[in-house]
Amino acid sequence: MGALRRARRIAALLTVLALGLVFAPAAVAGGPTSVMIIEYPQGRATALRMDSTEYEDLHRLMRADSPPRGTTKQPPRLNPEEPSLPSVQVTWFLHDVRAWRADRVFFGSAPKDVWIHSQVDRAGTASASGTPKDTGDWLAAEGIWHRPDDGPGLRRLLRALGLSLGSGPAETTGPAKGAGAVPGSSRTQPTPTTQPSPSSTTLSPSGSLTLSSSASPGIGENWWWSIPGLAVGAALTLLLRPSPVSPLPVVPRKLPGRGKSGE
Repeated sequence: MGALRRARRIAALLTVLALGLVFAPAAVAGGPTSVMIIEYPQGRATALRMDSTEYEDLHRLMRADSPPRGTTKQPPRLNPEEPSLPSVQVTWFLHDVRAWRADRVFFGSAPKDVWIHSQVDRAGTASASGTPKDTGDWLAAEGIWHRPDDGPGLRRLLRALGLSLGSGPAETTGPAKGAGAVPGSSRTQPTPTTQPSPSSTTLSPSGSLTLSSSASPGIGENWWWSIPGLAVGAALTLLLRPSPVSPLPVVPRKLPGRGKSGE
């Protein structure tokens, strides 16, 4: 019986460990977790987490899953220092604290006139010549200029998040689409209004961020977190359950007044 109990305890522990590995989110392994978006010169700001549909759309439109491909030369007729030029700073984070990619998006007057200046932390990777890259201040290094595959779609998504982008048209050609529609997605984003979105913030001239309240997750969101808890509870029940006690042997008791026959 002792060997059987030990085997059951080991099996319960292995089950808990397996469930923890299976249901652990990707962010625990060190992947991207969030993105901060700041609009200039208006100073609006918002943030997205990786478990939101807007984060997925922005990640796809910005091609954040692949190294930027373009040129180090600044595009002609583009002056990044122009105060009236609408631009958005998109900073991607690991574990919400470490920046690993910074994209500055500039919006011209034409719907497709969108340029992105990207800087990526490539510590530990090799350059085109095969030599290791400098692991110092990657934000001070020269970035890459490139265009998004869908400039109008990127405009629509950012406006759906509450950014104005100079209040220019999102697109002038193609079939009419619903307000806030994101290309390549079956979902429809909320129509942008003059007020910031619930998750947006306001950047004051001094540089401080004023946070507004955001909607809390619904009851049906992140429900799978309860599965590891149930598994741990079941394992503890098996481990802490008292062992069955064997019944005491029955000892015949001699009744008083009853002696041997014939006495």
